Amino acid sequence: MAGAVFVLALNISIASTMAIAFFAVGHFDTLNRAANWFGVAFLLAGVSFSAEYVLHVGFADAPARLVIALAMLGCFLAIGHGLARRYEASVPVGVVLALFAASATLHVLILDLPRGSFLRLALYQLPYVLLTLAGIVLVWRSGRRALLDLVLLGVLAFAALSFAAKPLIAGLAGGVGEAAQDYAVTLYALISQSSGGIAALLLAMTCLALVVSDSIARIVRSAERDQATGLLSRNGFERHGARLMISAQAGGQDVALVLFGIVPAAERLNEPQPDVAFAGALVGIFGPDALIARMGASDYAVLLPQTNLFGARRQAEVLRARFAAGTLPAAGGGAVSIGIAEREAGDSLSDIVRRTHWAYEEARRAGGGQVRLAARSAFTLARGLTG
Repeated sequence: MAGAVFVLALNISIASTMAIAFFAVGHFDTLNRAANWFGVAFLLAGVSFSAEYVLHVGFADAPARLVIALAMLGCFLAIGHGLARRYEASVPVGVVLALFAASATLHVLILDLPRGSFLRLALYQLPYVLLTLAGIVLVWRSGRRALLDLVLLGVLAFAALSFAAKPLIAGLAGGVGEAAQDYAVTLYALISQSSGGIAALLLAMTCLALVVSDSIARIVRSAERDQATGLLSRNGFERHGARLMISAQAGGQDVALVLFGIVPAAERLNEPQPDVAFAGALVGIFGPDALIARMGASDYAVLLPQTNLFGARRQAEVLRARFAAGTLPAAGGGAVSIGIAEREAGDSLSDIVRRTHWAYEEARRAGGGQVRLAARSAFTLARGLTG
């Protein structure tokens, strides 16, 4: 049946193409190690499918059969390792090697069993079924339930059922052929290669979607972070700050914004620039729930959820005092100008930023080392309060 040979060639092409795609993602994002493992997996799948064709043409019968089994086994082990990387699960190398050795031994032992026996067919598929089920357990135990994670669980379940059903399908379809070379022209081969190709394609596309989404998310996170301090960048602050303001508006919660700028002491103009230690000190002052961003070379914004004007002022006074004492990393005894405003009903992020910036400018014009509170937007005459 020429259809099975055609499907086999199609599977080789799909596996090779997907391997290239995974390696391309891994090359683009060197931190995405799961992508490279998936690339290895589908490269091995291509080797297994190619060995199926070699077996069909009657060349190197016994070695081809062993390559088919071991390459596909390596494919599923590589997929499992890639999933472990992606879902941050610990899989000891010794366990992986033991699984490979045990499965390889099983395949060697069943080579001389009658080709059409149900026992041989079931034992042949057993390692693939067990490894696929192990992947399901790994993903499920990760606790992740995003759409792609659920799709992956469904695809793995489909693959496990496909492998488990093959011995039954072989009996219903008239067997696997009298000799190994006859396999590719059987009805079972057409069904098996078609279902296997569909499962492989679904698995490949789902895993590719996972690694691509991971890389995109990493790029977005990188774009939202200041490289020197690890704090949010202006873009990150605007994105997350707008979301926090919408949430606070819906829940009627307090939010305060602190803007501050640093002017280094004249005798310390060459003081080291703010770094991750400085960022850590800011987190220590304002708390882990605060959105802290580096808005410019020496300008910072801190959005404080569930904090009113006076709560924010208490934290800002700690910041001012530590600057004055020179106890902040990279502060260098410089002066800091601080402006504060709190959320009003109907405020967007730009509204609270505008009022806070007015207070910040008042503190800066006063000579630095000052804290100013923004007037309510309803006031026609605003008065700054000295810290």
